[in-house]
Amino acid sequence: MLYNSCYNNKLIAIGCDKFVQLFNLRESGINFNLKFNLNSNKTIYSIKFDPFERDILFCGLRSGHLQLLDCRDRSYITEFSPLKGVNYSIVDLFPLSFNGIGNQVITVGSDGTVLRLDLRKRGIYFPILGHTAEIQNSNFGTYLSEDESILALAGKEGCVRFWDPIDGQLLLDPKTIQFPNMVKSLYSLNSKDYGKWMFLQDNLIQEYSSYTMPSIIP
Repeated sequence: MLYNSCYNNKLIAIGCDKFVQLFNLRESGINFNLKFNLNSNKTIYSIKFDPFERDILFCGLRSGHLQLLDCRDRSYITEFSPLKGVNYSIVDLFPLSFNGIGNQVITVGSDGTVLRLDLRKRGIYFPILGHTAEIQNSNFGTYLSEDESILALAGKEGCVRFWDPIDGQLLLDPKTIQFPNMVKSLYSLNSKDYGKWMFLQDNLIQEYSSYTMPSIIP
């Protein structure tokens, strides 16, 4: 089963049950498979390439583990679980490039937990707090602006919240956007202006600005 996909300037990666499928854009056909152990918890819920085009693949697993793969030599780099003993699946993730090193990543959990992780220290840099209900499934209701200044997440409680991913603070304008129906997907119309967004609710696409939001919850 296919759960997620991503691409860079050379490869397309598809996250499936227990393995990653890679397609080479410069050649025809399948490049190779990266196999996981035959364990149901190894289902790949989220997958992203390294922002520096080093062919490093970030994989978020149903088990809550974060795994890094090197597509050049087809090997594992590392794997660790930021929240041990917690029912937590990584449904989306965002490798960060702001510090020019690429050693930090934001993970979005199925229980509403959002973490900024330090890969070198193999630990939590800090949690991003705010949601009280589960986040949508991968690629639904999560968005990081191109300049990495705004992280927007839609929870199953019908709220959309905006954070500064650098310091983890909830942005004040707006604090929380409440919708009558569950937001299935969101996208910024301007990565540098979080006042203009597209929201998908029950097969309806709606455009909002910070001046016409349905309600602001303190």
